[in-house]
Order: sequence, then C-alpha cells, then structure tokens
Amino acid sequence: MFGNKLFSLCAAAFLSCSLLLSSASNAQNTSFKEVTSKLDADGEFYFYMSTDKASENLLKKLNEIKGLVNKQSFPDMSDENLSTAMSGFDFASSLIKGSGLSELKGIGVSSIYDGKNDFNRGKMIFFHRKNEDKGLIWKLFGKEPHKLDSLKLLPANTVFAGFGETDLGIFWSWLKAEVNKSNIPQMKDAFSKFENELKEKNGIDLSVLLASLENNSGFILTLDNTKKTIIPGKVPIEIPEPSLALVVYVKDNNLFDLLKKKIPSMPKNDGNKEVQKVQIIFGLPLPVRFQPMMARTENMLILASNEDIIDSIISAKKNGNGLVATEEFKKLAVNIPDTGNAYKYVSSKFSETIQDIQTKIAENENNPFAKIMNIFQKKTFLFSVCRNTDEGFEVTANSSMNIGTAFVTQVSIAPMAIAAGMMLPALNSAREKAKRISCASNLKQIGLALKQYSMDYDDKFPEANGAAGLEVLRKNDYLTDTKVYVCPSSSLQAGKPGTPLTETTVSYIYLGGLTEKDSPDMPIAFDKPGNHKDYINVLFLDGHVQGFPIRGATPEKVIDYVNSIYKYKPEEYRKLKDKVLIKAE
Repeated sequence: MFGNKLFSLCAAAFLSCSLLLSSASNAQNTSFKEVTSKLDADGEFYFYMSTDKASENLLKKLNEIKGLVNKQSFPDMSDENLSTAMSGFDFASSLIKGSGLSELKGIGVSSIYDGKNDFNRGKMIFFHRKNEDKGLIWKLFGKEPHKLDSLKLLPANTVFAGFGETDLGIFWSWLKAEVNKSNIPQMKDAFSKFENELKEKNGIDLSVLLASLENNSGFILTLDNTKKTIIPGKVPIEIPEPSLALVVYVKDNNLFDLLKKKIPSMPKNDGNKEVQKVQIIFGLPLPVRFQPMMARTENMLILASNEDIIDSIISAKKNGNGLVATEEFKKLAVNIPDTGNAYKYVSSKFSETIQDIQTKIAENENNPFAKIMNIFQKKTFLFSVCRNTDEGFEVTANSSMNIGTAFVTQVSIAPMAIAAGMMLPALNSAREKAKRISCASNLKQIGLALKQYSMDYDDKFPEANGAAGLEVLRKNDYLTDTKVYVCPSSSLQAGKPGTPLTETTVSYIYLGGLTEKDSPDMPIAFDKPGNHKDYINVLFLDGHVQGFPIRGATPEKVIDYVNSIYKYKPEEYRKLKDKVLIKAE
C-alpha cells in the first residue's frame, strides 16, 4: 500500500527530473557521494540522478505557463475566470513548495545478485540532507523506523501482503491549510461544505475520526490449497481458495462503530470476548466464497472476505505459527532490515497461480500466443522494506528479478508486443473464418438429418421450435452427435452423449413446422446471435447454407435480412416472423 504510493510518487519525480534537469548546467556539490554510499556497487544495475534543481525548474516551468495565460492570448476569458486561473497557478506552486520535492536531492538504485540465496538484492534511495525534511512527503509516511509487528499477523499461507504508514491526519491538515491560504473562494467553500455535510448529515467528525487512527494499515491475501474455488468460464478453472483481509490499526472503537451503523450487518458471538465480530450482510452471488466479516480486536480493525482469514490472523499473532515462521520467508528476509515503516511481500505461489490462470484461459480460448506467453512467465517473489531515515527513504528488497533485467525485458517485449499486435488480428480473423466454415458444416449435417426425417414423415419437419425440435432428430437417431448442435464459436458446451438437447446445449435456432411444400429459400435454422460477431450462418429448406454479415443480429433481423434478398410471399414472411417471435418468448 505504502510502497505503491511511494513508487508512484517517486516515478513522477523521476520523470519530472529527467525533463526538468536537462537544461541545467553541471551541478556542483551534488548528493552523489551520500546516495551511492548506500548502494551496492559491482552489481547488474546501478543508477544515480541528482534532483537538486527539480523543484526549482518545475516552478519555473509553471510560471512560464502562467505567463502565457492573459487577455491577449485568451481575449474571450472574463476577468473573473482569469483571476481564478491565476489563483490556480499560485495554488499549484504552493503545493509544490510544501510537498518536500525541493528537499529531494538525489535518487539512487542498485541491484546485485546473491548467488548463495539465488535472488537479487535491490536498493532504492530517495535522499534529503539531514534536518531538511520539512515537506509533506517526509512526514506523511511515518517517522523513525520501528519493529514491523504486523508481519506477525500474516498467516502461513499468505501469498501477497503489504503494510505501511500513512498519516491521513497530517495530509488533511496540510491540504486544508493550503486551501485556506489560497485565493480561490469556490474551493474554500467546497472544502468547508464537505466537512460540514459530513458532520451534519452523516454524523462524522473527520478530525475526530482521523485522530482515532494509528496511521498504519495493510492488506493480506491468502491461498488455501486445502479448499478449491472454481472460476467459471467456457472451461472452468480450479484454483486454491483465496481470502482477503484489510487491517487498520486504531486507537479506539470510533471507526468500528461508524461502520456498524453504515453497513448492513449483524453481530456474531463465538464466545471469544477478546474479539468482536460482525457479519456483513451481502446478498449478491459471486464465483468465490464471499462471506464478509468485520472484527475488532486489540488495536486492530479487520475487514475480511470470510471468517477463516480473521481467525488465521489472530492465530498467527497469538501462536507465532504464521508466515514469519516458514522457511520460505526466513530465506527471503536475509539481510533485510528488521525495522521500517512499510513492507511488501509477494510469494512465488501468487505469481504461479496468476500465471496458471492466464495460461489456462489462453489455452481454453485457443489463443495462438499461449505458448509464447509461457516463455515470458517466470516465478516471481519479493520482500521489501522501506525505512524513513534522517536522510530520506531507503528501500531494501530481495526479489526474483533485478531492476536491470526487468528494464531490458520490458524494452525487448515492447517491439514483440507490437509485432504480436499486428499479427493477432490476422490470426484471429483466420481462426474465426475456420470456425464459420465448421459452423456451416454443422448446419449442413443438421439439414441432411432434417431431410431424412421429412422423407419418413410425409415431407414434414419436426413441429417444435428450437432445441425441442432438434431433440426429435437426436432421440430418433437421425443425428446423435451432440457436438454438431453447437457452433465452435459459441460459449455453450455440447451435451453429453445420450442426453436430451436443451437450449443450453444447442447454439442454433430451429424454426419448426415447415414442410417440403414451403419455398426452398426459406430459412429453417440459423446461428443464435452471438455465435459470430456480426455474422450469421443460415440453413435453408433446400439444404444449402449461406453466411450473411448482419450487424447486431436478432432472430427478427435475420428474417428481415433474408426476406430482403429472397422476397418471400406475405404469408411466408408472416409465418417466419411468428415463429421467431414464439421462439423469443
């Protein structure tokens, strides 16, 4: 959580600096020595950039843009709007000055391979000089490093987790102060109105609520191999059962009581007086087990997808049998600081599960790039800790991939992705064309079976519409292969041999009750809309099959389309329209 925010923030700073520092002369007294002294030399990746002028150049560019906004450039702009625009630029400048960007003096990154443990150790440094940490970013994400007690909460089957400090109280106070000192009345009014409505209409005193938080929170995702979850699809995929928990450290019951009032729920008493549990009422069906629950214990508020993960968290903390006790974690935590302000953990089991799902989906869809995807898939794992020191943020990580390799991989994948993007439409088009041909073959086989039936039944075809009419062919042994009744482009699955045909196992619309005396150009069966994109195969009474490009097809549109070509008699047209209307009902 914290790591994502920090990474995004630093990525923005990195991009800004690369652009803004290009015009600067060779800087003197840079932070090179201070930053590089914290990095690992002789590794596979090593990077340093001075950011000393970043804030100054950013403000300079902002003022240049501000100078372009005037009556000469925008003669139709009213004086009020021009004044608001100027105030907006001043507000943006104030945010930049108060953010702490001016105190960021350098960024460094290194990555070195640890052959003994078979992983890469990476470091990222965001440096400010000592006592030059007055800006928001140096206060927002915690103060001095401390023991990472939340690691003890992680169950042994945790595959993805992240905890970190974010002082929302400091952020809100800072933003409120910036808004109040701005010269934008509309923004001041909106800010004040938001706080007042929150208190008057919802009974939420934001300052009290934020003060009740301990500024530390995170998430835990587990995968339980003893239980399985089915991901629905054309071919269902089985995975270990996932469970998710959000943990917020709190000082009191303020947030817990607020959520109980706002969320439909009912208390659950399991006899444990140390834990208050509330079952959240959630009636929507989901493909995974989702029985949301909220719990309050010690200095924590836990929101979870089910009760099991809450019990696992409490057990891990109480008994010491969680993730930190596993050999996998102990190995990954080698030479990682045991104090910090944030951390992120990713197990190789998480990446393996995600990659397995992606591969199976691609294979089920007959994706020609399924095997190519496997080439680039690699077991991924990570444990990183971020520390807010007296000289800025220091991130230390053990990971399966070094930063240099990751960069080169992304660069090499880009042209391959472009080539694949150029090839894929052609391959998909060829594949869909083959499926249309196979679909037409299915309809021809159905047509032959219908002809054989009519010869045995006085030139009449099965009376019932839809799957019920085609079931007459199957049960009377005219066409018993259930796969023929399903278009290869359809998401429907063919019925098992010997089982009756239903609308869920037939992907064609059959118009029952026709006879050999009817016009040979009348349609007797065609694709259900959705089998092919903007395309319908039609079986005609004389046994021939023809495909038509019909955008947004419905049964009625199909009849109208073929009628525009074959010009049926009014009574024939009405007969066909009545049949598709009956089928639709």
